[in-house]
Amino acid sequence: MRWRSLTSTRRGIAQDHGQRPGAPEKRYRVLTGALLVGAVIVALSVGEALARWATPSTTTAEDGRGESLYFHVDGHWTAAGHHLAAQLLAERVGGSF
Repeated sequence: MRWRSLTSTRRGIAQDHGQRPGAPEKRYRVLTGALLVGAVIVALSVGEALARWATPSTTTAEDGRGESLYFHVDGHWTAAGHHLAAQLLAERVGGSF
């Protein structure tokens, strides 16, 4: 009885079944690549969900009179937030809005 390596045995089986040698290995490489891409997508989705969970839904600040101004509420900018952004941009650019 002659001993053959596992690779040559796979080639012999593949040729017996009319397949090209290396076809099963290629299938496993493609499957492994697809699983890796899927794992990356899931990790990014979970990371985004955690970032949303950790971010406060409301951003406030007090004006000079002690009142709270809401700049950011549930993912949407308020009028005060837009006004503050325009002021900051005007200061950076050197003009007025």
